[in-house]
Amino acid sequence: SKGVFNIVLSDVNNIYDLKVVNVLGQEMYINKITNKNSVINLNNLPEGVYFLKLQSTDNNIIKRINIQK
Repeated sequence: SKGVFNIVLSDVNNIYDLKVVNVLGQEMYINKITNKNSVINLNNLPEGVYFLKLQSTDNNIIKRINIQK
């Protein structure tokens, strides 16, 4: 992706903490997700591999994402 990602959640009853970290574990983006459908724009980040972490009281999701420009 060039840095814009759609996030679609099936569980809309929880608020999710969203973190994007680089391969060194540095937090590059932090936000809260409260909607079923959200768009995050990471095009200000350099190219590379990142990990998108979504966490709620009931759920933890980690996805690997690539930013290529």
